[in-house]
Amino acid sequence: MIGIGVEYLVSYPPVTIESIFPRTMEGADSGTEGISYPVLVFASSLLMLPVIAVVCYRNRALKPNTLICGTVFFAVGLVVELLNNAPVLARAIPGLPYSPLDNPVALRLLQHDTIDYLALDVVGFSLIFLAALLYANVFWNHRRTISWTAIASVGFFLFHLPLMLTAPQMGLVLISISIILCGAWYALLSRTVVDPVTTDDRLLAVGST
Repeated sequence: MIGIGVEYLVSYPPVTIESIFPRTMEGADSGTEGISYPVLVFASSLLMLPVIAVVCYRNRALKPNTLICGTVFFAVGLVVELLNNAPVLARAIPGLPYSPLDNPVALRLLQHDTIDYLALDVVGFSLIFLAALLYANVFWNHRRTISWTAIASVGFFLFHLPLMLTAPQMGLVLISISIILCGAWYALLSRTVVDPVTTDDRLLAVGST
C-alpha cells in the first residue's frame, strides 16, 4: 500500500477525465501501462487476508463485537479488491490475441469495464476504511498510534473526493497520502500479531481512566 501511494506521488501522470474514463479511440489504452497499481493492490490484499484473521484472534481481549465487525468489513473489502483486480492482471498477460479497438462498440465496452472497475474499487476501499474506523475504536485505549493512523487515512480519503472534480492534482496528492497512511496502518495492525493487547493491558487501561 505504501508503494502505491509513493507511486501516485512521484510517477503518476497528470490526472484528467480522459485518462480515467476514455471518451475517444485516441484516449483509450489497450496496453498494460499502469499495471503496477492492480499488482500492488492484489498482492497487499492477498497478504493481509490471513493477517487480519490472526489479528482478530490475538486481540480477542478487546471489544469482541466491534473487532469482529471490523474484521468482517476488512475481509470483505479485501476480497472485493482481489476479485476486482484479478481480471485486470489476467488481461495483462503478454501475447493475448486482442482485437483492435477500432469501433464505437469496443469503446463503449471499455467504458463500461472502466466504470465497473472504479465502482468495485470504491466499494472495496470504502469497506476497508469503515473497518479502519472500527479498529480505531477497538485500539483507542491500548494502541492509539493505530487509531490515529487509521483516522488520518480515512480523513485524507474523504477530503480528496470533492477535489477530484474541482482540483484533480490536489485530490491525487491527498489520496496518495491516504494510501501511504493506510499502508502504515496495515503495518501497525500486523504488529499486534506478535504484540497483541492482553487482558492485563486492558485492565491497566481501564484502571488509568
